[in-house]
Amino acid sequence: MRINPLETCGREDLVGVLAGRPDFIMMSKVESPAQVKALEAETGGAVDLVPNVETAAGLLNTCAIAKASKRVVAALVASEDMVADLGAARSRRGGELAYVRSRFLVECRAAGVEAIDCPYTFSDVEGAAADARYARRLGYRMKSLVHPAHVAAVNRALTPNLARARRIVAAFEKARAQGKDRARLDGALIEMPAYAAAKRLLESDGQS
Repeated sequence: MRINPLETCGREDLVGVLAGRPDFIMMSKVESPAQVKALEAETGGAVDLVPNVETAAGLLNTCAIAKASKRVVAALVASEDMVADLGAARSRRGGELAYVRSRFLVECRAAGVEAIDCPYTFSDVEGAAADARYARRLGYRMKSLVHPAHVAAVNRALTPNLARARRIVAAFEKARAQGKDRARLDGALIEMPAYAAAKRLLESDGQS
């Protein structure tokens, strides 16, 4: 469930939202840790929180925002509002948000919460799929959507490649058994960080 900032009509929104016993609450235009602490107090600390970062000021405070409450499980970065705040021009390729998306992900990782990538706000499915693949390359595992037609394409792009993870693990363990500290797979060097990431992925999926 999403509410407006408490400074506007958020408290009125919260009355209706809490009646539905939501699993989490998203709040728009969060720019400071104080806003998160206020929301936690309003909810009695009983609901998970997902702050929405939609401005340059919020981006600069993302790590502190994410650490403001133990109830923060993820944070979401916006596209249209962020572009407007930056004074940039919105495009399908999204170059105007490249730095924002990279920095937001780093800040969320540093804070230990999940980063939710901004939505692709154009209607074409091909563009949505390309945007989701770009998000995946950056390191995102979650993405917000505004168009139902994009769901399948985004799911395909963000679904982990378990088959490749198994190949990475097998190649690295074979190399290690031969006394080597790295392996080659499809022309790429596989070192310990890639091996560890593949192991974590398989373990999280119950395949290791």
